[in-house]
Amino acid sequence: MLWALQSSPPLALNILEATHTDTYLRDYIVADSLEYISNYLLQESEGKDSEAVDNLHRVLRLVVHRRSGLAICITQKTFFLLLKYSTKEQALALFNEFAPRGVLHHYTSFRLASTLATTGEHNLAFRIIQTLFSSGFSLSDSSIRSVCLQILHSSAANGRGYAQSSDLLFQMLQMGLRPNLELYNVILLNAFEGGDHETAFNIYSTMKANGLGPDDCTYSILLKGAELTGDRDTFRKIIQEAEASGSIMGNPYILTQMLLHIRRTHSYESRFSEMLSLYKKHFETQPLLDLDLKFAQMHESVGLLERINPPPVTLGVMLVSFLERCNDLNIAWALYKQFRRQAEAGHPIISPLIESQDTCNAFILTFGRTQTTLHLCTTVIGDMLKPLAGNVINTGTGKPTQQAQPNVQTWSLLVKAFLRHGQSTAAEKIMNMMKKCGAEPNQVTWNTLVSGYSRMQNIDAAARTMKRMEMEGWGVDDYTLKGLGNVHDRQKLTAAFERLEGEQQEGMLPKDTDMMDITFHKNSSQTKTADNTYDSTYDDPPMQKAHFG
Repeated sequence: MLWALQSSPPLALNILEATHTDTYLRDYIVADSLEYISNYLLQESEGKDSEAVDNLHRVLRLVVHRRSGLAICITQKTFFLLLKYSTKEQALALFNEFAPRGVLHHYTSFRLASTLATTGEHNLAFRIIQTLFSSGFSLSDSSIRSVCLQILHSSAANGRGYAQSSDLLFQMLQMGLRPNLELYNVILLNAFEGGDHETAFNIYSTMKANGLGPDDCTYSILLKGAELTGDRDTFRKIIQEAEASGSIMGNPYILTQMLLHIRRTHSYESRFSEMLSLYKKHFETQPLLDLDLKFAQMHESVGLLERINPPPVTLGVMLVSFLERCNDLNIAWALYKQFRRQAEAGHPIISPLIESQDTCNAFILTFGRTQTTLHLCTTVIGDMLKPLAGNVINTGTGKPTQQAQPNVQTWSLLVKAFLRHGQSTAAEKIMNMMKKCGAEPNQVTWNTLVSGYSRMQNIDAAARTMKRMEMEGWGVDDYTLKGLGNVHDRQKLTAAFERLEGEQQEGMLPKDTDMMDITFHKNSSQTKTADNTYDSTYDDPPMQKAHFG
């Protein structure tokens, strides 16, 4: 056993299972072996090997059933590691097996309750809290309080939802849980998400009356509440109150959350001007001016003595939002070139934006609007595929800057841009290039192809793309069907599917790479007339929002 533990812990687990029979190993040997094997298989791999997790759970239950007294010797670290990487079903199995035996240390019980709460089993999690409370533990203990907050929030999203969460809160208060800012934030969030907006704002008033908060989390919840209610007056009141109290002065996190709220909730025509107004009140405009965005120096807001430099994420929000409403693509192209120059010069705030795909993806979205600027999309992705010239050092942090490589969203946006303008052969070549660069098409990429071919009424290509999806292991979802809904000749579409089904049954269907070549040659070379306006009716599967919001 010692040799196996040193040379091959997975083999040691098999040996432990095989030898734990009539002549049992001493309990402490089994317990220590399980801890060592758990540490090796779970902690060092961060639980990514699901088969190893399954085997550990199976062997643990097996040896305990064979020798019931052994349960008391199992180390708490073994339990802790298993819980940390357990599925909901495995956590439930551990609860049912070991909680009645009374062998779990209270810290292990905290971990078990936390795992159950986050997987939706809030009633069982609360039972553990009640057991700990009956054993003399106070709900003022920080570990128990933390789990109680998890239970309250998870319970609001399950079963009876908001009402059940309120019932649990009442019981916890009776057990001695004292209200503090964290608890109020959870109650506030539950009320907003439960649709009880009036109660939510009453809770907020009670918080302030008791001298609690608000903190960053409170303002984030209030912004979410304003978004859920769709009430702009509420949003303005939140900003005014935060500014009056000084809570957001020098707080880039909350200010950025407010900018994102405006971006998500205000109309296309007004959102950027509203964002710019808030930005100018609190952030330095020089980074925008460094991008040659001259509007940043107009009508400077007054009244604040000191502005702060925006973090890169805040500047990214402003940049992406500007591109969304930029109708002059000559300005967008000039902005891209200036962005590259400043990033490659190591600008302390601009250069970090080149390390994320989000900014470049926003430029691809912008240049993909019209056929006349379509070629600029390939320029952007070409820049992403090249290493930065020289050793670019961020002048603010002194750290080297690395160009972000295209991700699957980048390639999907590029495919969508070419299909938008009828250039299906180019879109297929991009799919090929995508794979050569090590990125695999996802559901959105395939749906974009299906939708593009359907809009072009290239029915054979749409049907073959569906079959390629299937061969790659992707199923049909609502967006696939929505894309197919653009086909006018439904009978021809049905016939194309039947023909491909017949080819597949007869073993005549080519493999995916050959099908891609077939699609190349069957695609029409026809391109649509250039359109210099954004085609908002091109309703493809939604691309994932950039991290900027």
